Amino acid sequence: MVRKRNFIIAILLVVLFAMIFYVICYARIGTGRYCYESPEVRWRLAIYTGECNDETGCFYTKRAGTGILEYFGLRPAPDNGCREAGQ
Repeated sequence: MVRKRNFIIAILLVVLFAMIFYVICYARIGTGRYCYESPEVRWRLAIYTGECNDETGCFYTKRAGTGILEYFGLRPAPDNGCREAGQ
């Protein structure tokens, strides 16, 4: 019985880590801000700004001075040229 429970816990942990890996590497989470008319997103443990259009698709570049602390919201991202979406 203990082996079956340990196996189930191990499978759930693998699924949890796979989901975390997917969100960090592939999901772009919007911050609600724009930097020089480009949307700002959380992606790959940093803050990125991007340009999207119908012809070429989307391209994102990492903002200087951002990293894991800004990604998780533990430190505010630099404001240089950025504004909230409604402003």
